[in-house]
Amino acid sequence: SSASRPSKRTRTAQCEEEGLGATLVQVGERLAIAIEKNVSNDNTLPEGLWENMKTLPTFGRDFLAHYYAYLVEHPRIARAFHTLEHDEKMVWVVRYVTNNIPSHPEANPQ
Repeated sequence: SSASRPSKRTRTAQCEEEGLGATLVQVGERLAIAIEKNVSNDNTLPEGLWENMKTLPTFGRDFLAHYYAYLVEHPRIARAFHTLEHDEKMVWVVRYVTNNIPSHPEANPQ
């Protein structure tokens, strides 16, 4: 009967493996919960964003529409942009146009 029982060393190793497996599962679950909490699902755009953007001088509607499309794809940036004062919004648009459409003269307004 003692021949069919695993040795104490084998039983200890099995318990350690089972404990490690359970710990890994628990850690994985905690990581998943933490990731879900940190990922924002808020894709809402600020009310009146496009109307506000249309008041920015210097830039044609086509370039503002291009930047607006970027903001729609990045709602968190859109919300930050919307809170800026007029002059700071101009800086953000200039930066975007300069980085994405450098050949256009509006990328370097005088």
